[in-house]
Amino acid sequence: MLVTLNVSKLLSPLPLAAWTFGSSGMLLWGFAALLPIVIHLWSRRKYQRVSWAAMDYLLSAVQKHARRIRLEQWLLLSLRVLILLLLALALADPMISWFARPGGASQGEPRRHFVLVIDGSFSMGAEQDGVTRFEVAKGVAEKWIRSARQGDGFTLVMMTNPPQIVIRAPAFDVEDVVRELKDLQLPHGMASLEAMVTELEQLVEQVRRDQPRLEETVIGVFTDLGETTWKGVADRRLAERLEQLAKNSQFQVVDVGRPEIVNVAITRCQLKPDWITVRQEVPWEAEIRNYSKRAITGQRIDFWVDGQRVHQQSVDLEPGSQVTVGHR
Repeated sequence: MLVTLNVSKLLSPLPLAAWTFGSSGMLLWGFAALLPIVIHLWSRRKYQRVSWAAMDYLLSAVQKHARRIRLEQWLLLSLRVLILLLLALALADPMISWFARPGGASQGEPRRHFVLVIDGSFSMGAEQDGVTRFEVAKGVAEKWIRSARQGDGFTLVMMTNPPQIVIRAPAFDVEDVVRELKDLQLPHGMASLEAMVTELEQLVEQVRRDQPRLEETVIGVFTDLGETTWKGVADRRLAERLEQLAKNSQFQVVDVGRPEIVNVAITRCQLKPDWITVRQEVPWEAEIRNYSKRAITGQRIDFWVDGQRVHQQSVDLEPGSQVTVGHR
C-alpha cells in the first residue's frame, strides 16, 4: 500500500513572519554581551589558592553546596549576557509582521516593494467640496495598500523639501501602513522633485540589498503635478534619472489634481514710488496670475488698509495669464 502526504496542504495554515530592523547597525552592540564572560574568565585567573588549616572546616561546608553555588553563578552570568543582548535588540528597533502563507492565485507570484510617495507641496491643500488634494492622494494610496498581495512590503515617503521618510524599512502589516498614512499632515511648504528622486534612488537600492526576497519594485507618486514642483522635469539630467527609475521599477505618477479648481494667486504686491512722505497718496500695484486650466471671468480684487476695504475691481483672466492691477 502506497501512502502519499500533501505537505503543502499541511503547511498552508501556518503563519509566516517578516522580521526587520529599523536600525540594523545597532545589533553590533550585541558584542557587548561578551563582556560578562570575559570578566568571569579574568576573575578566575586573578586569584591564587593558598592552603590554610583553619579554613578546612569552612571548605568542607562549601563543598557540600558547591553544585548549587556553581549553578547560581552560571545563571547570574547568563542573565547578564541576556540583558545586554536584549538591549542591543531593542536599540535595533525590531519590527515583526505576521501574515498568512500565500496560496491559491498568489502562489508563485513575486513579492513586491511598494514605494508610496505623497506630494506635500502647498498646492496639495487646494479644496473642492471640502476635500483637499492631499486627502484625495492619501485615499488613492490606501486603495493601493489594500489591494496588494500578501507578502508585499511598503515604504512611505512625503515629497517635501527635503523629503521625509515616514517608513524606511519595508513594513508588511497593512493596518500599520494605513495608520501611518492617515497620520500624515500637510506641511504647507515647498517640494523638491530632484531631492525626491535622489531619496528614491537610495531607498530602492537599500531595500534591494536588505530585502532581496522583494523581487519587484513599484513606485507610486501621488501628486497634483503642480508647476512649481514638476518644472524640474525639463532638466535633461533629472529626466534621465526619472527614466532610469522607470526602467528598474514600475514607476507610476497618479494625478490627483482637479483642473476645475480655481487657482489664482497674487504673485507681486508693492508700492510704486521708491519713497513716501506724510499726507501723500501712495499708489499700489499688484500682479494676479491664473494657474488654472480654464478662463476666469469677473475675478474680484479687493484692496484693504487697516482692516477696511478701500478699493474693489474685477478682472478677466485667461488660462496661465497674468494681469497687473493698481490703486491710488
